[in-house]
Amino acid sequence: MDIRAQSSALLPEDADAARSAPPGLRERNKAEKLQRIRKAARALFIKRGYDDTTMRDIAKRAGVGFGTLFTYASDKRDLLFLIFNDELDDIVD
Repeated sequence: MDIRAQSSALLPEDADAARSAPPGLRERNKAEKLQRIRKAARALFIKRGYDDTTMRDIAKRAGVGFGTLFTYASDKRDLLFLIFNDELDDIVD
């Protein structure tokens, strides 16, 4: 085994530790951004209705770029499903 293979090989204990490690800054930022998007979409859907809310409105209220919003949801329907699933989880729990 050459030096590159040795350095990239993970022992089973290392793999378990990596999976159980607390999320890094990037993961926390992504989760926080998704939460802001969900919250903004929910508030706007309630206030204006689904049809009168635009993706641009949601991005602005969430404080994210318009293009960034599409990283998390491809359209308003996806956002509606995210919100619906959150509400369903709250009911089931």
